[in-house]
Amino acid sequence: MIRRFIFLLTALLLVGGFTHGSSGPSVYIDPTAGGGGSGTVASPYNTWASVTSLTPGTSYLQKCGTTWTGTITIPSGGTSLAPVVIGSYNGCGNAVITGAVVFSGATYTSVQNFTITNSSGNALTFTAGAAHVQANFITIPGGLSGVLVDTSVGTAVSLTNSTISSVSGVCVTLEGTVASAGSVIISGNAISNCGNDGIEVLGNYALITGNTVTATGQSLSGTSAIHVYTSGSGTGFGQHNVISNNVTTYAVDTTGQDGVGIELDQWTSSNTVSGNFGYGNNGACLNLYDTANNTISGNTCVGNSVNGGATHTLLAEEVLNSSLGLTTGNANSRNVLLPTASSNWAVYSAASPEPPAGNTFAADIYENVGGGSVYNVNGTIGSTLATWNGFWPATDAFSGI
Repeated sequence: MIRRFIFLLTALLLVGGFTHGSSGPSVYIDPTAGGGGSGTVASPYNTWASVTSLTPGTSYLQKCGTTWTGTITIPSGGTSLAPVVIGSYNGCGNAVITGAVVFSGATYTSVQNFTITNSSGNALTFTAGAAHVQANFITIPGGLSGVLVDTSVGTAVSLTNSTISSVSGVCVTLEGTVASAGSVIISGNAISNCGNDGIEVLGNYALITGNTVTATGQSLSGTSAIHVYTSGSGTGFGQHNVISNNVTTYAVDTTGQDGVGIELDQWTSSNTVSGNFGYGNNGACLNLYDTANNTISGNTCVGNSVNGGATHTLLAEEVLNSSLGLTTGNANSRNVLLPTASSNWAVYSAASPEPPAGNTFAADIYENVGGGSVYNVNGTIGSTLATWNGFWPATDAFSGI
């Protein structure tokens, strides 16, 4: 736990690489003020359109509790020694943007303490080489889609301590992002009631940590709380992501097989899934589907595969499944899997080759709290430890909770 904390702290300090407060001058915006202001606290601008450029080391602050309609586009920014801060003032909480905030090539800039509503697109976008930028303490309370980190971003991009809820599409999308290890960070966010996926990762080297993701898939089947995927063989996405210490609950899929807590989808590989907790999801807590060489460790899954729509056939805490024979080389260790329904299993494995070759299991603890069997491996159902450990081989335990 201490090492994980130090890793996260170090990553957060490295992302951005700058101090997020600003001790320099401030420019003030109050949409309720009269026109002709000069940007001082006594005579604020009444529109963001008056801010025609950003000066390094300066804070740009909208009066909290006020609403400005439009898009704040951040095309430039600060430096490592003189960052730009965009936030609120007057001590009453968030300012409101009805429209969008776009980091378009911005550098060394943070946006914080804003509520952003957008009914027609992304509320918050990172694009066009944006680098060393942060969005912190952002609230997105509905709209078409939440946050997009697109394929053109640079390094050191983060979304932290924010709340995204009741979005009709995906709450957070990493679309084709390729970066160095840990330079895209999605951390400490509360994500809920998404129509589609909660966090969708079509990218590499993201750190997804400490988030709570609940009640996703409200309007679309085939979605999950945290979904790592790629669009096809050879695309090179869905690799080297770290998904750690997240909570995933109540993901919905009442017409299909998904509604999973954390899903590593077809053609993905070399991801780390560790220290996560999953409860009450319609589908499995962990789903490995035609994915290879991942590390699955220290996760706790209790009472998943609730099968709310009676459409799921793979009723387990962890599912290893395949239609292309690609579920191989996955290292499972120190996971605690506790089904609470007698009809469910701790692990379900049905893949080709049978059982999936090259997967390992070590020091896991499985127990069917509901009194049923522990495993289903290609139709072999049971709770005999020696049989289970002989499949792989494995060194697991079936009791000890």
